[in-house]
Amino acid sequence: MCSTIKTFIINASDWYNKGDVGNRIGMILALKKAFGDNVNIVLESSTAEIDSKYFAKYGVKVIQGPLHIQSSRHLSISLVVHMFLKYLYLALLAFTARVFKIPKVKDPYLNEMLCADLILSSAGGFIHDELKLVSLQNIIPIAVASLILNKPVILYAQSIGPFSRRFTILLTKVVLSRIELIILRERKSIEYIEKMGLKVPVLVTTDASFTLLSLLNGVQKNVSRPIRKVGVTVVGKFESRNFERDYVKYVTTLASVIRYIIEKYQAKVYILPQTLIEYDVATAYLLKNLVTRANQMEIEIVKMDCTPEKLISMYAKMDFMICSRLHSAIFASLSGTPIIVLSYQHKAEGILEQLGLKELVVDIRKISLDKLIPLVDYVAEHKESLHNLMEKRILVLYKKSLVSAFIVKHYLNKLKQ
Repeated sequence: MCSTIKTFIINASDWYNKGDVGNRIGMILALKKAFGDNVNIVLESSTAEIDSKYFAKYGVKVIQGPLHIQSSRHLSISLVVHMFLKYLYLALLAFTARVFKIPKVKDPYLNEMLCADLILSSAGGFIHDELKLVSLQNIIPIAVASLILNKPVILYAQSIGPFSRRFTILLTKVVLSRIELIILRERKSIEYIEKMGLKVPVLVTTDASFTLLSLLNGVQKNVSRPIRKVGVTVVGKFESRNFERDYVKYVTTLASVIRYIIEKYQAKVYILPQTLIEYDVATAYLLKNLVTRANQMEIEIVKMDCTPEKLISMYAKMDFMICSRLHSAIFASLSGTPIIVLSYQHKAEGILEQLGLKELVVDIRKISLDKLIPLVDYVAEHKESLHNLMEKRILVLYKKSLVSAFIVKHYLNKLKQ
């Protein structure tokens, strides 16, 4: 393939969720591995100014996305109206551009769609209906690209589902029926695709962030030392039929586990900044306040806006981690740091199964001391063997993460024939 492929990555979220940033880095590294110098990548972000500075080193252009709604349980009427009008404008402009064969428009986001040879929906877990309108804002751009502009669209290393609303299921089925290919990062999502009756080619690889293994330089771990440093990442919002009850149970149980770690292992616990999302930060402070005053000197909230590379380096210094965010578990696994994962979506079970660590996953809605304390003791006792297992599995998953980009290249060649 000699000509340069113009690739536009949509649904790419923002700078403050470092898991999403890790996915974007992973996509870029893998695409450059597959296409070499023959790929031109443009990235959508809702924090384009910050992302532009970071992604400049990869030669990637970043543009502001059309709309970004933070996860919220209280969506105002004005916000709903704003979203509707914004996407109606985008759809009408796209329709006009296609009908009248207009090659370039003033809207920079739509202009990138028009110029692109290929649209990639960013790696991650965006297509579900757990967060209401937050989820819709990710399916509509795919509809504009595939249904209106007739552009080739591929979902890249994603998780799909769960769904509970008929409207979302129908909309998702209609939109995704027009795309070229779905690349999943875990197998559980196949069940949701089959329930929809969606007839689109589906392949399974793994999470895009495993590609970040290539950025790991000179990390040395002393896995035989006693437990001294334990990392924790938190989540401030997750889907639940009774969120208030389950959230209180999650935070209070985790606080008790932290006290147990401090008292039994004489370890210092660090609450680490996997995201800078407001409700995650609030949860970190609540968690610290719940730990008894006698132990507060042994728990520290790390207040830094870190790049994924910095987080990976930070997690490598931990003896083990309790992860409420999936990508904190993936970042930790890159250096072989043992992990316990508190899961709020099926994506975590799928990825941990690939790591050979499915038994170290606990559903965040079913969290209890009876489940977590034995896992803490198990990981503390077996951290050396877990480290060795993870080192082997990570190499496999790194190669598998690159496969996603080579699949994209194969399908693009097929489309051109």
